Amino acid sequence: MNGITYLTIKDVAEKLKLKSVDSAARWCSKQKIEILFLGNRRVVPEFAFILAYEQPLINQLKFKYGNNWFAYYEAYKNQDVKMYSELEKKNMPMVFKPSRFDADAFLNDIKYGKS
Repeated sequence: MNGITYLTIKDVAEKLKLKSVDSAARWCSKQKIEILFLGNRRVVPEFAFILAYEQPLINQLKFKYGNNWFAYYEAYKNQDVKMYSELEKKNMPMVFKPSRFDADAFLNDIKYGKS
């Protein structure tokens, strides 16, 4: 198979916890995963399936952690709680400090509302 591994539609249905192979085929179509025919079996490239399956997690990690998302993804993928907690400690958000901005003084300075 030239180094490319494939999943049958039945395997996809099992991984997605779907009862029907037709439902799995619809899921693949919605995810824009091309279904191939090898002999009389419908298959999808395993890499394409994994990428589509984990895309929501990747998007969430990118949104939450920005450019550091891949380190968190590795911690999730390897189920490495120690690595995840170390990343959390390193990337603690800054504590919010209230601004000392005085709105009344600013409005007086720009003479807002005065003629």
